[in-house]
Amino acid sequence: IETASETLMKSINKGETVKQVIDAINLAKSIGYHVSANFIFGLPGETHKDRIDAIKLTKTLKLDLAKYNNATPYPGTELYSIALSQKRLNILDGYENMNSVSTFIENPFNKMPMAYIPEGSTEKEIRHDILHGYFSFYFSFYKLKGVFTRPDLNNAWFDFGHSFVDFVKKLPSIILLLILLTIKFSGFLLHECGFRIKKVFKK
Repeated sequence: IETASETLMKSINKGETVKQVIDAINLAKSIGYHVSANFIFGLPGETHKDRIDAIKLTKTLKLDLAKYNNATPYPGTELYSIALSQKRLNILDGYENMNSVSTFIENPFNKMPMAYIPEGSTEKEIRHDILHGYFSFYFSFYKLKGVFTRPDLNNAWFDFGHSFVDFVKKLPSIILLLILLTIKFSGFLLHECGFRIKKVFKK
């Protein structure tokens, strides 16, 4: 899907409108398809409102899984040329930060700077909006169940193996991942609570 903005759909040469995407998803769901979707946050010309609109759209589409990636200027792509021309390209030695899912998977105590931040946004805002998207979408038993089940259909993000021995071998990694995600989303929730308290006092 990439975005909920018709303007951004045109600027990234998607070749279809947001309405066409919505109609296709609704049709696929009506005949029983599993539907997963990706969004890209941090596209050139994107605003915070565009990202919030994408999160709202995700929740109305009855998707099974959703991923929120940060725009990554891989060499040879048009985004790379745009980032270079805007002097907003920030690639580390060894391309360590060329990762479109870094916000979700990286160690919260050792963050990698994003390779591209569009004008009008900050890295902090984009990271926050990505976590906002994940939290909003997956904060239900049904959605979380989908993350951990049916790896045979490539619907799940995690494969716990096919035997108890496999599960035991993977358990330390699973526990570490859950701890890091808890830390990451605790920071997000603390920020959200602080923001909402400030809004109340301003009123």
